[in-house]
Amino acid sequence: MIPTSDIGADQAGSAALTIVLGMLIVIVVFMAGCNFVVFEYGQGVVRTAVDEGARAGSQEQAPGGPIQACQGKAAQVLSGLLPGPFGQHVTVRCSVTGGDVVAMASGSFPAWLPPVPSLAVHIEGRSQLEVNPSPS
Repeated sequence: MIPTSDIGADQAGSAALTIVLGMLIVIVVFMAGCNFVVFEYGQGVVRTAVDEGARAGSQEQAPGGPIQACQGKAAQVLSGLLPGPFGQHVTVRCSVTGGDVVAMASGSFPAWLPPVPSLAVHIEGRSQLEVNPSPS
């Protein structure tokens, strides 16, 4: 062990600065990793919302018509699984294209730290319109 009297005045406190800088880097990397995990969860929720919305709108006698049923179900799933400020920037639009109900979600998830960029999300779900065969 080196006696403290042998440490020069120019080296005093240099370890503390290195430790603080190292801890700052670890915290930023940890927060970026956590933000990525939450982003993956958010993408899963949005995927579920567009799939459920498209399915709800595809039913032949959906209440309010296919578009309204799709919008309602997608909004219900988003508000239930992604409430608060994290899901505020995601919107779902429904339409009927050909014989399909299409639910498209777009938006972004905000970053938690300034060096981490906000992450965009664009997901589409489709479901074929159900039509009961007419009796012959």
